[in-house]
Amino acid sequence: MTLQFPLSAGFLALFLASGQALADDAVSGYPAGGVVFKSDKDVSVAREDIDLSAARVHVRYVLVSNAAAPVVKTLRFAMPKMPQDDTPDSLIELAPGRARDNLKNYMDFQVLVDGKPVAPKHHEFAWSGTRNLTADLLEIGVPIFAATRDAREKLGQLPDKIKHQLAMQKLISGHGDGIMPGWDYQSVYEWQQSFAPGETGIDITYKPILGYPNDMGPHGLTDDFKTAYCIPPDFLGDRAQRAGMLGEVAVLGYLARDTDRPIGEFHLKVDEGADTLASLCVPAGLTATNKPMEWAAKDFTLKNDVKVLFLVP
Repeated sequence: MTLQFPLSAGFLALFLASGQALADDAVSGYPAGGVVFKSDKDVSVAREDIDLSAARVHVRYVLVSNAAAPVVKTLRFAMPKMPQDDTPDSLIELAPGRARDNLKNYMDFQVLVDGKPVAPKHHEFAWSGTRNLTADLLEIGVPIFAATRDAREKLGQLPDKIKHQLAMQKLISGHGDGIMPGWDYQSVYEWQQSFAPGETGIDITYKPILGYPNDMGPHGLTDDFKTAYCIPPDFLGDRAQRAGMLGEVAVLGYLARDTDRPIGEFHLKVDEGADTLASLCVPAGLTATNKPMEWAAKDFTLKNDVKVLFLVP
């Protein structure tokens, strides 16, 4: 049995959109992983706490094992697929903060189990759309990671026959030192986790990847956009009187995952941060707590995606 963090089932995504007229189909960004727990007779999710902000994502899970002996399972965290070219939305341009010191961990992903750091095994993949190119590229000696100048120089040193083959498949462009990779790069972290009888706490944190920064003017929030994020009439406050740009719009989405077992205790928190505004349509079944921008429920199943609008000055 495997506990997975796949992109296809449930994930956290942070998008940055722009323009005077904003709509869902204008939002761009890169989804990141979240926990997907498949049904298991021995191990279940007793609690899930989701803390969303434009700067950091923190998800804590409390899992309970009813088995008489420790149960070992494989856990995975899949990062989004990222372009490696020189465009503004590429990996090297958007990797936030400390991740630049290790671009293969481009979201500065960290995991703690019962408060202690875990060193997961790193896997890397190459993608062209939905096609997994990893084995094909490795077989002909092409490096999977090619986001840096040094890595791209290695592409230029490949045999001409290989470069011609890649160019014909539109997997590289340019010549000499100017060769650019045409495939996306993805990091996946994996570790073996032993669940002793009773509770195990798992914390994952990472820095969301914002899209290329764009500003929004005072007329950027259309009626459709207001409806999509349940934006109240007084959302802009004093900013509504400004003639210039209001700030950058970021949409953070937490997608509902497939599950046939409700979570014992579910808690959602949206952290606006200083001078940042946030709005969302709160999922049905969640009840506001006595703290601002926090909701909770018991025996809860998240059936619909959560989308949070941030306006960052």
